[in-house]
Amino acid sequence: MKDGFKKPLAVVLSAMLMSSASLTTLPTFTAMALDDIGTNGILQSDSSADENDNGSGNIFSDGGGSGSFIDSSVPEGNGVTTPYQISNYDQLVWFANQVNNGNTSINAVLTSDILANENVLDENGNLNSSLTSPTEWTPIGRTDDENRKYSGTFDGQGHIISGLYFNKSTDNVGLFGVNAGTIKNVGIADSYFSGRTYVGSVCGYNYSTVENCYSTSFVNGKYNVGGLCGENDYGIIKNSYITGSVNGKDSFGAICGESNNGDSILNCYYLGE
Repeated sequence: MKDGFKKPLAVVLSAMLMSSASLTTLPTFTAMALDDIGTNGILQSDSSADENDNGSGNIFSDGGGSGSFIDSSVPEGNGVTTPYQISNYDQLVWFANQVNNGNTSINAVLTSDILANENVLDENGNLNSSLTSPTEWTPIGRTDDENRKYSGTFDGQGHIISGLYFNKSTDNVGLFGVNAGTIKNVGIADSYFSGRTYVGSVCGYNYSTVENCYSTSFVNGKYNVGGLCGENDYGIIKNSYITGSVNGKDSFGAICGESNNGDSILNCYYLGE
């Protein structure tokens, strides 16, 4: 594991001191009528407001260029020439919805560690018995349908996604359900994935590339269950590892539950119990 790959979340608190003199120069804002609310909930004082939208849907403009309000649930970027810049859990959910609604080739990078739920696992790495009403994850690229497989590039940039929780008797379970693109440089920690078939922490079913990833999570299922990927079919998994737990009934393994059709698993290891 490269230096700096797994790093703690840094929290930086900044304070701005304002003198009494500066209070006299605060900008003023003009109240808007209800008919100033445009489509998609975007506030605009006139028709020129749309010109200030960067196309990502995350700019709320006052039309005058004097200020804008960022919707924190929508990441910056366009997913094509500029990957979506994901910095929080709401943005990760937004990205999953985009892919699952058919925008399967969009690209994204993580710009910070992501937290979905706290203390999903107990000190022994099992599901925390005191966990109540956790936010449940919906895997990215849920089905094998050609219009729903993820086919873009998702780069964690060395960041960690923590606290994912999924517990349903269904197929294609993980951070990603079905991957036909590239998933790289991301850690999955303190997470719980329980499904039926094709269950993993990084992805349930891999047709393409998973690299430089790791998991310290709990994975459970019946068939084709793996610590990183449930099924590796014509894909490659490399430079990755798991230290969590894997439970299955048939075709389960530390790295991958089942691997076939000319696929490759290179430089991967397991340190769990």
